[in-house]
Amino acid sequence: MNGQLPTATKPSIQTIVSVEALLESAADDPTISTLLEALFIGNQRLLTPMLQMLRPEMIDEYLDSARVIWNAISAMSDQDPSTRLDEIIKGLQFHSVDFLRRQVAFARTGDYQAEDAQTVYEEVYHSASVMKEYLDGLLLTYIAWPNHYRLLQFYRDSYLAQGPSGRCLEVGPGHGFLALLQIQSHEDNTLLGIDISPYSVAYSKECLAAAGVDGSRFEIRLGDATDNYANVTECFDRIVMAEVLEHVEQPQTLLRSAVKCSHDQTLIFLSTVVNIEAIDHLYLYRSIEEVRQMIDDCGLTIVEELDMPLEFASEASESYEVALICRPKPK
Repeated sequence: MNGQLPTATKPSIQTIVSVEALLESAADDPTISTLLEALFIGNQRLLTPMLQMLRPEMIDEYLDSARVIWNAISAMSDQDPSTRLDEIIKGLQFHSVDFLRRQVAFARTGDYQAEDAQTVYEEVYHSASVMKEYLDGLLLTYIAWPNHYRLLQFYRDSYLAQGPSGRCLEVGPGHGFLALLQIQSHEDNTLLGIDISPYSVAYSKECLAAAGVDGSRFEIRLGDATDNYANVTECFDRIVMAEVLEHVEQPQTLLRSAVKCSHDQTLIFLSTVVNIEAIDHLYLYRSIEEVRQMIDDCGLTIVEELDMPLEFASEASESYEVALICRPKPK
């Protein structure tokens, strides 16, 4: 492995967007120019795969995504922009370097390093120092990691663009950005978020409030969603569990709870990983088919699917990020 983050595509050299071209396109927006300089010049080795995925015709859309994410991040802090930028870049470096190190170990052992849910809770979700970098960095990966960028586009263009509006549930909102987009996608949407980390709860609330979302439209609740969705029994029109299934010991419990809290037209967004290691990954899916089979067994039908393989240098691995749009099977 060559020390680069994974990319979903391997274009020819001629199609790679240069850092100079990206910065030139953002020249009229000093804020975004500063962000991109910090990303692509200060961390060029880590961010090369993102450049490899971009095409000239994608630049405007990419800059729009970068602007939306930076606005969300910067609005949550009264620090000067330079200090805040340094913080989130450190968060991205934390995720990137830790991912590479753990993925190398996983390739050797074939197993995740995390011991159990209680240990992960104590060492990650209940640690103020870890969660600060974790949440800042995770939000920034949407414009720094190719597959996370693709996942965000799929979420916005395929999931938010269809289905009923109304009552929404997000399990594990983390940084709150997907919850923000869900609420903003329709004026009738209200949202309940459940997260096991008190720091994620606070971060999500801050993200939504800083974006100007009326407090009557959302509630972010501390709770263990593996315990019957923290005893939530109401029915929802939309449910999101993004990058959550691999973080629990029995993801079947979350999927079955989603069915219980759904009606026939409920639209459900799921994403997870296959053979990809992280500091808090517990459940190991060894194939995409295993993901599909569990979803089917738990009473859901896949409507649309995006499979994003990871590639290291010239050697493809059997590792994937998977995003799925589902509905409950007819009752």
